[in-house]
Amino acid sequence: MHAPGGATIADAAPSGVGSRLTYNERNEAAAFDRLAARRDGTMLRTSDWTFARYRSAVLGRPFYHAYPDLAFVYLGKHLLRGGDPSKPLRGLRVLDLGAGDGVWSVILSEQGARVASVEISPRQVEQARARMKNHDLAWDARIGSAFALAEQFPAASFDLIFAQAILHHLTWDLENVYDGMHGLLREGGHAIMMEPYCASPRLRRIRESLSWLVPFDRESPDERPLDDADLRLLLDRFPGAMVERYDLLAKPARRIVRSVALERALFRFDRAALRTRLFRSLAGGLFVAARKQTTGEP
Repeated sequence: MHAPGGATIADAAPSGVGSRLTYNERNEAAAFDRLAARRDGTMLRTSDWTFARYRSAVLGRPFYHAYPDLAFVYLGKHLLRGGDPSKPLRGLRVLDLGAGDGVWSVILSEQGARVASVEISPRQVEQARARMKNHDLAWDARIGSAFALAEQFPAASFDLIFAQAILHHLTWDLENVYDGMHGLLREGGHAIMMEPYCASPRLRRIRESLSWLVPFDRESPDERPLDDADLRLLLDRFPGAMVERYDLLAKPARRIVRSVALERALFRFDRAALRTRLFRSLAGGLFVAARKQTTGEP
């Protein structure tokens, strides 16, 4: 039986995380420790093709016109650094939030970014450090909580916060997380987020009833898709953020038909349809690109 999200416990926490965690945080740490224990060590090497894929996206030549490639296109438009195409993010200060085994940290680091990562699962952080060694790269991989960002880094430490499918694990106190993210960004800095999304509890129940056909990604017991209330809280901190909804038909194509060509075609259809009020509540995914306003900016 879980305590309320804000309750804390003082019994043994995962090694390296700290002695006081919420029950929800303990759930997350334990769930992702289990995932790490099942992971084959060969998965901790990122292919040269993957590095080329995301580097090309930053340079404005994406292999795929879908997410996550388009998130890296956004990085190239707003945060491209210097003239070296092999290191287009050289010197960019990046926080990889909820970094897991470093799958995105290594891509950002390979492009020259100065990466710090935060992950609550000690075993995942061990694997991130193994991934570094596999690629002769290094970044600041920390075991820590997304609810205590201000305790782990100085204010205005980062040009970019990269959050890939982490916020939906933190929904019992997203206000705290958003405040922490805002405080760690420099003025004019960016945060990009890609998350599962569901506009209403009723729609969520329908999708759950069809999970035998289109399986859910369910990694931990406390996760749920973001909803419009979660999105409004984010927009309160980051007025003017760009929001794009996706995964109307492309996700079933990806999970059931497993056709890359069909998925790409349906992604383009989804992107257009989900910009209309009629369909946007049916999206299954959310991309948000936020910028911290500068002093005096309206």
